[in-house]
Amino acid sequence: MSEQKCSWSEEEKEKYWANHPTRFSSREASINLPPDSLKKFGDLIAGDCTEYEGFISVVKSAHGKMKHVGSMRARDFGEWLCKMTVYRKANYYFTKSQSKCPGKRDIKNLFSLNAIIIDIDNHTGGNTEWAKEQRAKTEKEILYAIDGILVEDDVILEPNIVVHTGRGIQLIWLLESASKKLSGLYKFVCESYIRAIDSLLSNDERFEGYLVDKACSRRIAGLNRLPGTYNTKTSSLVTFEVIHEHRMDLTKEYDNQLAIAERNGFVIHDGPKKEHKKKNKSRIGTCSSSAASIGKKRVQNLLKLKELRGNTIKKGKRDLFCYVLFNAYRMSGMPPEEALEKVLSINREFVNPLEEHHLVGYLRSSMRKNYKMTNTYIIEILEISKAEQAAINLYPTKRDKKESAYRNAARDKRRKMKIDRRNNNVLRLYLRGLNKTQIAKEVGISRGTVISIIKKAEAQAKLAAESAAKKANEKAAQVCYDIVVDYRHPEMTEITEYTIPEKDSERIHWKFNAEKVEGWECNALSNKAG
Repeated sequence: MSEQKCSWSEEEKEKYWANHPTRFSSREASINLPPDSLKKFGDLIAGDCTEYEGFISVVKSAHGKMKHVGSMRARDFGEWLCKMTVYRKANYYFTKSQSKCPGKRDIKNLFSLNAIIIDIDNHTGGNTEWAKEQRAKTEKEILYAIDGILVEDDVILEPNIVVHTGRGIQLIWLLESASKKLSGLYKFVCESYIRAIDSLLSNDERFEGYLVDKACSRRIAGLNRLPGTYNTKTSSLVTFEVIHEHRMDLTKEYDNQLAIAERNGFVIHDGPKKEHKKKNKSRIGTCSSSAASIGKKRVQNLLKLKELRGNTIKKGKRDLFCYVLFNAYRMSGMPPEEALEKVLSINREFVNPLEEHHLVGYLRSSMRKNYKMTNTYIIEILEISKAEQAAINLYPTKRDKKESAYRNAARDKRRKMKIDRRNNNVLRLYLRGLNKTQIAKEVGISRGTVISIIKKAEAQAKLAAESAAKKANEKAAQVCYDIVVDYRHPEMTEITEYTIPEKDSERIHWKFNAEKVEGWECNALSNKAG
């Protein structure tokens, strides 16, 4: 649909929609929620279509692949949901905004805004009934906290719809008719809501493990779970509840969030925009002198690498080599057509050259864009050894090394926190009296992993207890010690001493520390060492 849709006459609108009819599913409908409720959900999402009306798309994901299911006129979205066919082994999503063209759901084809959707995810716990009940309980507490703190204090508006996705919730605020030109206001309001809710979740211990999916929530033309379908990870039905139907006025809420930001000390300047010089389209293939010199040097390095390895570059690396070389030619200031001819001529020198039409297709996106690659990236994808780096004089920069080290350290820290949280959960359930098979199902790991975690914890606790007992033996023989070892933190060993009769002076009592769980203390792992 054209951006000048508002100026169309009624006849032109009717003619357009007659040429783009909604196609309903020809298969038998298999819906899991009452048709009336699904239609109501679709009609609420689509909103008032008198001023702005585009297309809403439905997509499904199965076996790691995304597939387009259908695009329909916004006002037909509710009716379409009542007639769709749902498979239990697929995840279904819908677009939160309307697009200009059917099947196109990228930002370039954005037409109008339907809703702000904040996605709150939880990926901890297992898929047992107990875990699902605990998640449902926690999600209710989150909704109570949002209503009692954020909504009552006028930080955010009350959401219209709450969708229970099976591993979290989605909060939906419906918008009054809003053109894509209000995307800037949309982003500001959405970011304000994300920060408020994320701060609430992170500062409350009850909501540990629940996080706002910021990337999904910020994406204007993004996808969200469709009620009446299944979450394949938990085999749960996606349901929803409507709280109220009063739609948000985006401009008023923007002013409200702007006032809140200023009260909190954020200064927002609406100064004059910087005037950018218009790019000369005739200079598409050119670049700055510094970048050009780096590109020329990189071309020489890559050609040296080709000579060093000979013309027998192994399979799986020929296309990557051509890809890097093509972008190096582009970086040196060479036009894309000339760079392509150079790469094709070098490809012909390989012992097993790539088919030229495949190579041209592989480099098609690089002909439209200038990709900038770091030395570290080139070394990684081409697997250039240190000896080859010295021979061709191509090394990772210090900045790349620092960034890589920082990323690895942050990744290792996150991984360690995740593993520690999992191990603590296993030990907590073990101290409750659950057997290893039950723990494996509850946590979502294998039974062998559970056994190894418990054995490691027992060995660490025993080692800490023996160390403490050795220290105790070095003191006076008339003193008895109670040595309490924390299962999850063996280094935090507690020693309590008291005087006993001489006949028991060499006895050392030690036991594992058990958490108080639901009002009782587990002493199943207590022991005595003499």
